[in-house]
Amino acid sequence: MTIAAALDVYIATLAREPFDWASNNCGDFIVGWVRAATGRTLTGLHDISQRAVARAVESQGGMVALVTKRLKCSPVQPAFAEVGDIMLFDVGLSGALCICNGRNAVGRDVHGAFGFLPVEEATNAWRLREVSA
Repeated sequence: MTIAAALDVYIATLAREPFDWASNNCGDFIVGWVRAATGRTLTGLHDISQRAVARAVESQGGMVALVTKRLKCSPVQPAFAEVGDIMLFDVGLSGALCICNGRNAVGRDVHGAFGFLPVEEATNAWRLREVSA
């Protein structure tokens, strides 16, 4: 199965699950994607509340530093992102983690809906194939 097909299947399985800071936030979305696509299990990329996320981001020196540490790989320029790569967008309190699906990146909003953002608007990206658990 290609990464694009695996991403379609992954999104379809989540379509019925509402957003929840405790169990289904953008960090959980990425953790689940990495597990589904690579079999690797990430830790520490999701927290139990919006406040906990803000504290984690602050204590790690920002969202880019936090995500880089948790994924155990260096960010790349968003223009070089490939389908399946993880992307960061400057929205909300600490940003939003999404998954590149070509010209756009897919993520979940606080209402549980899937949203699409142009990859050109991403601030950072991390290669799925370089993620370490």
